Amino acid sequence: MQAQTQLRVTQVSHALANQVGGLFSNIDDAALRFGSVYAKDPDYALTHLPSFFALTSANQAISQVALANPQGIVTYSSLAPHGQPQATISIADREHFRVHAQGQVDGLYIGVPVKGRVSGQWTIQLSRALQRNGHFLGVVVVSIPSDYLAGMFQDVFNQPHDVVELRRTDGRFLARTLDTEQALSQSTPSPIGIETGPETTDHSRPATGASVQTSPLDHIQRFYAWATVPQFEVQVIAGVDQRAVLAPLEASIQKNLVLSALGTGLGLLAALLLLRFSQQRHRMFNHLHLVQAQLMALIARFPGGVVLENPLEHTSVTINPPLAQLLQLPETLKIQHDDLKNRIPAELREVLLPQAPDAEIPQGQEVALADGRVLEVVQFLLQSPHVAAGQALGRLSLVQDVTARHQHQSMLEQLALTDALTGLPNRRAFMQALEHECTLVTTQKAPDAALVFLDIDHFKKVNDTYGHSVGDEVISHLGHLLRQGLRTSDIPGRIGGEEFAVLLPKINLGQAQALTERLRQSLENNPVPTSAGPLVVHASFGVYPITAQTADAAQCLHRADMALYDAKNNGRNQVRTWHPGLQPR
Repeated sequence: MQAQTQLRVTQVSHALANQVGGLFSNIDDAALRFGSVYAKDPDYALTHLPSFFALTSANQAISQVALANPQGIVTYSSLAPHGQPQATISIADREHFRVHAQGQVDGLYIGVPVKGRVSGQWTIQLSRALQRNGHFLGVVVVSIPSDYLAGMFQDVFNQPHDVVELRRTDGRFLARTLDTEQALSQSTPSPIGIETGPETTDHSRPATGASVQTSPLDHIQRFYAWATVPQFEVQVIAGVDQRAVLAPLEASIQKNLVLSALGTGLGLLAALLLLRFSQQRHRMFNHLHLVQAQLMALIARFPGGVVLENPLEHTSVTINPPLAQLLQLPETLKIQHDDLKNRIPAELREVLLPQAPDAEIPQGQEVALADGRVLEVVQFLLQSPHVAAGQALGRLSLVQDVTARHQHQSMLEQLALTDALTGLPNRRAFMQALEHECTLVTTQKAPDAALVFLDIDHFKKVNDTYGHSVGDEVISHLGHLLRQGLRTSDIPGRIGGEEFAVLLPKINLGQAQALTERLRQSLENNPVPTSAGPLVVHASFGVYPITAQTADAAQCLHRADMALYDAKNNGRNQVRTWHPGLQPR
């Protein structure tokens, strides 16, 4: 009875730890994406701050998102009208701000619960530092009500004296389903007391484990099991009331001893014993069914897909509705192992249902499906101290659709490599293409190429006369002409300001000069349609041939620039080619 109960508590603690880890990971991903955009464009990031967290599956758990500057002053709060606090609020003295301001934490930090002065509600503070080029810009803080986590745990452990706790690894309570106010009000870390007893002050312990201990809060002895979420340094501790589990059996033993002492007759005693043990057996099985139902409720409510393989059930597998929807499976909690294997995509089959059930399991493996979706699979083997060493209790697989996260990352990468005004590759992206082409030419995997460097003549005069908005129209027009006048294999890019460059692969010098002259004439013959009226604009061009002997990206750009300024010095609006006699400008 004790071993079976401990096994179920261990399974539930693992599953809840993964659920908490998934919740915190979603919030951390959103905070990381916001920080990346905030470092480049603070105004845009602040305007769209709620949308960074609205897309996560943790959206319902978030009660507030706030932003504090480097001095700890709150400059944005999702609870304030239009995000602007009505009064000056400082969190400079709060732990979740100090650890980032002092550089003690690199990543998401789980702060101690804070009780609202007005609402009286306890909230957990999840914070991440904002940085640009190594400089501290402030902190983004996400608040989660402790009651939200306690309610999530209560759905699984709802018996009167069963408890689920969420703690940091230093012992500080974050949430508890029983005696919440007493637990969260503790101002100093409380020893967890599962591994070595309630009086210890040593918080180091294995990542998972189980024991029987008496709680120092309510003095109830329970079967406990804990599982750690290592990336966030928190632990989920689940406990089942030992007395409620064993009381029927202990009462039966006591009654049987009394009956034996009375000696009322072997026949009558045997009949009474059989009847009593039958009743106790029925009650124990009822309790095991209750624990099983709790585990099934957790699996059904889990926001991502779940696959649970039990070594005692070789032919069937437990799944939940989100997995059925994700992979278009039958809406059932039980499915035949072979049926599941035949229905899931081939690229997911070996990851989700490996042939060696006790093999090493890669954590957080991503699988790209043929339909364009990307799924993340996290797996672990369930272990218990009450089972023989090396023998697994089963395999738990968590499946989530991370396609949106991949698409968002791709969009950010594209923005980082594209010039916003012209839509052309920016200097970073162009230099990557140039270095790649130089490598191909050097290794003779591609024929000779050419590099063209161009600069708009008298561009400062355009800005001074008509304003920078007209100057932007001129630059945008030149980018449009470059895309129209080049081959599909050519790569134009905006290097900076009014300077552009064009990479011409697989071309000889004569062809490159002729193509460049056509570009010059196209700019000269097509006035720019600006808000100030049509403007005739010219540009100077420098050409440099790229060969196997000269294919160095930095040197190519430098020599094309020398040719460009040779065109500038000889009257502008012309094409000049680099030659050894040119001097650096």
